[in-house]
Amino acid sequence: MTKRITITPPTVHLNGTSADELERQVEQAGSACYRLMRALSDAAPNGRDYYVQPDGAFMKACEQHASRVDRVRLVLDELLALSDAIAEQRDDRDPPVFAKSDRVELVSMSDDPDPIATGAKGTVVGCERVALGPGPYWQVSVDWDDGRTLSLCCPPDRVRRTT
Repeated sequence: MTKRITITPPTVHLNGTSADELERQVEQAGSACYRLMRALSDAAPNGRDYYVQPDGAFMKACEQHASRVDRVRLVLDELLALSDAIAEQRDDRDPPVFAKSDRVELVSMSDDPDPIATGAKGTVVGCERVALGPGPYWQVSVDWDDGRTLSLCCPPDRVRRTT
């Protein structure tokens, strides 16, 4: 079941905090959440630490851990919604770097456990600005010719338009 996220975004105006500053604040909070998610991943329960306990202890620890992760994901989702609401109020939003149906070729992909091969070709199915992190970043959703649908985060991933 997908939860609907309801936020009350600030209004960007001349007498308030600038859109740049609001986005910077949300980006910092989002970056902290991403660091927390990595730390939570490192702190996931391991069966070897529970086998001496009564039956069900490991499963209970796993459920509690999953609940913690879900709560952080909810905060991240709220921050993304807040970032989008702020960005929609900007006059100077960057246009998408790729249009739907653009053909692309992967130049490089970093920091992915199962990367797309360099030189792979595909078709862009979506492109949106992502304000979280030290960005701005572009999330480029691609249907790769080999059947995969892995999205790119540009930068650091690099892709070029082909004909």
